[in-house]
Amino acid sequence: MKKYLILVKHSLPKIEKNRPANQWELSDDGRVLAQKLAVRLNRYQPEVIFCSVEPKAKQTAEIIAAKHDLEIQFVEGLHEHSRSNLGYLHSDQFQVAVREFFEKPSMLVFGSETADACHARFHQA
Repeated sequence: MKKYLILVKHSLPKIEKNRPANQWELSDDGRVLAQKLAVRLNRYQPEVIFCSVEPKAKQTAEIIAAKHDLEIQFVEGLHEHSRSNLGYLHSDQFQVAVREFFEKPSMLVFGSETADACHARFHQA
């Protein structure tokens, strides 16, 4: 049987403008969508789940793991781009910042780490 590496971003979070994004949890819609994704992953017969330690990622992984009767392996360093030093950015502001983040990967343009540093952290994890 063919094996796949499937990278899954956390499902839709409950946005709390007064909390850093790395502390957000899943929204009700996010939980529903994670359930749907868990079903769609059936055809790939998941064997292992690695997950960051962020709440929204943990909750997404827990929903998928429960559907497939799998343990989750939490890994430091798999978290999203570090930007807890920023306040909430509206969607259009966030999109502009992310675009610049990827266009200038060696420069600190958004958050507290460059795209290159984020990539190195993720690769190491």
